[in-house]
Amino acid sequence: MSPNGSAQHRASSKKATKGIVAGVAGVALLTAGGASFATWQDDYLAEGSIEAGELSLETGDAAGSWTLNGREVTSAHIAALRVVPGDQLVFSDTVVLTAEGDNLKATLRTSLGNVGELADDVSTTFTVRGTTYTQAGALVEEISGNEGTMELPVSVTITFPKEATGGQGEIFDFSGTGLLLQQTA
Repeated sequence: MSPNGSAQHRASSKKATKGIVAGVAGVALLTAGGASFATWQDDYLAEGSIEAGELSLETGDAAGSWTLNGREVTSAHIAALRVVPGDQLVFSDTVVLTAEGDNLKATLRTSLGNVGELADDVSTTFTVRGTTYTQAGALVEEISGNEGTMELPVSVTITFPKEATGGQGEIFDFSGTGLLLQQTA
């Protein structure tokens, strides 16, 4: 072999080696850089949206009112009242019930809450839409599906019977007394 042929062979080998190294480096860069070899792709995305329903119980536009033995009492004076046997205290209001949901099921019940010591000495009744309920937890309404919005006239009557012998100095706590709206399905 001539000295010239050997040098040409080495130069050609160096070029080939450089080409292979460059090709490997290029593939590595393409792969690491997130590029891909040509492939086809397509997608299908669902369109539209859904909206969650609503289940709520709120007071109406006007504030509720209190009466003691048929006379109006301002809510600011309720805490100062001292009832005696024979008194009847009534709270009246209009509540707005909203029930929206295709598969909604709910119940509306009376709730007496934690009324305190005086509860044993008084009777409490609830009147909703003209129907009177005499016990806490009574089923007022079963709601199914899209009932929409409805106004419910409501009153809670607390009667301290004239013949009561107990209850002096005891307290009736109104918190938790009213209506309980609860989803069941």
